[in-house]
Amino acid sequence: MELKLVKFIIPYWRRLLLVLLLSIVGTVLFILQPLIGKFIIDEVFVQKQYPFERALGIAVLLLFSTYLISAITRFIYMKTSLQMVTLMRTEFYHHLLNLPIQLFRKRRIGDLTTRLNEDISEIQRLYTDIILQIINLCLTLLFSLIVLFLFDWMMTLFCMILMPILLWGTHKFRNLLFKENLEMKEIGSRIQSFLFESLSSMKFIRSGSYNPWMQNKYTSLLESGNKQSIKLAVINTCAQSVPQFMIWFSTITLVWFLGIKVLEGSLTLGALLAFTAYQANLYSSVQGFAQVYIRIQSGKAAVNRINEFFSIPKETDGNGEISAFHSIIDLKGIHFSYDNSKRILENLSFSIEKGEKIAIIGESGSGKSTLVSLLARIYRPTQGTIYCDGVDIQMVKKESWHKQICFVSHDDPIWFGTIEEFLQSGKKKFSLMEMEKALMDVDLWNTIKQLPGMLKAELSERGVNLSAGQKQRLLLARAILLNPEILVLDEATCHLDSVAEQQIFKILQDKMTDKTIIVITHRLQNIGWVNQVVRMDQGQIVYEEGVFANGRLAKMSN
Repeated sequence: MELKLVKFIIPYWRRLLLVLLLSIVGTVLFILQPLIGKFIIDEVFVQKQYPFERALGIAVLLLFSTYLISAITRFIYMKTSLQMVTLMRTEFYHHLLNLPIQLFRKRRIGDLTTRLNEDISEIQRLYTDIILQIINLCLTLLFSLIVLFLFDWMMTLFCMILMPILLWGTHKFRNLLFKENLEMKEIGSRIQSFLFESLSSMKFIRSGSYNPWMQNKYTSLLESGNKQSIKLAVINTCAQSVPQFMIWFSTITLVWFLGIKVLEGSLTLGALLAFTAYQANLYSSVQGFAQVYIRIQSGKAAVNRINEFFSIPKETDGNGEISAFHSIIDLKGIHFSYDNSKRILENLSFSIEKGEKIAIIGESGSGKSTLVSLLARIYRPTQGTIYCDGVDIQMVKKESWHKQICFVSHDDPIWFGTIEEFLQSGKKKFSLMEMEKALMDVDLWNTIKQLPGMLKAELSERGVNLSAGQKQRLLLARAILLNPEILVLDEATCHLDSVAEQQIFKILQDKMTDKTIIVITHRLQNIGWVNQVVRMDQGQIVYEEGVFANGRLAKMSN
């Protein structure tokens, strides 16, 4: 799959056609200006055969019309291009959201944001700005050639002889420009990634006095970007120096040759100025084509970077629906590894009955979080199947499955916005009373009431204006609002003290009596309320007996 720009152009083809027509009219009016200048000089100033006021009025009207049409064209085009870029970015963002999650373990966020913002804009300019520019350049080139031939065909041929040299000089730099533009974009991505990672880790940086080291690293990245910018500028200058030199040479030759004609009286001064103007238009058009060629190399680099992601297939989704969780979830022969490396889970099988309260315990790295991530369909099993009431959950639409299950992790984000907006995130909406009640259940409402605006209070980026415990309470309040059939808590209370955790578990136990709850925790003293304990070790389930006097321990097999 590649980014097909046609699908983004079609909705706006009428507006783009209008921009094209206006652009053509504006170009024609611009091209006529040297002829008006010739007329004023020869017929008004020299021959005095036409009223000066009327000629000046025509010239002013022409200039104003050119400016007005140009302004209208720019406004319509800007509005259209912004809407197109929005569609393109939305498409790319949608594609990113549906890529396999393992991809995000390898990619830096700064690189993704650079592609989403800068590269998409570059592609839009490549396919719309450049097309309009090429049309205008073609019109200017054609009209200038016609007028020049009418003035002096020999000098026009002389001008044209130099044009292949102009084009050859630019073409020789094509591959180098593409390569260096691609490298410039990669450096920009690294700088964006560094900024994202460092500015989101201020607490860590301050705690270890890493400020000087981080500053030096940032300076080093900027210097590498500066070096590449200078290198690219030198290449661009060299690519354009050949055309520029030829323009200078041609202009000097032209003025010398036609200047003699003016002195001899065989050519008027107005004709000389008009010819010089059209010769400048001719060469500026050729130079414009050269610059377009250079921009295309930069645009191609952006296209390559975007299509690198569009070439990655989306994660497959099921097409079935699941209306409710009725009886049992079976995990059969589950294996899992990241990118075919060391296995995290191996031949794991067990069952979860509706309404059960399960605690999963074990050392760090034993596979607890991976197991519940498979259940929440964050990852797919490498082998084996998870069934819900006999249906493979991979055959069900993710959206349908996530109506049944709510996954709360210890590192879930708190997004920028108001508290109400965070609680309302997603398709399901809640009343103010429901939100207040959920916040009371997690003992957070008294804190929220003291904030300016209460539920309308702004949360800082990543919720930094809340303590770690308050963030976890807010996440749990949202889980209570969703009231899922299956609630998975992956150390979702690790930032609460033992007493507060116990209180939260008691509330969940009372409010979700008939719901299934799966808890991952390291505090064994607070899971006496569960009716099944699963101990994991090295990716397998280990049967453990007699951990709790009041707990029913299911007999597990690997």
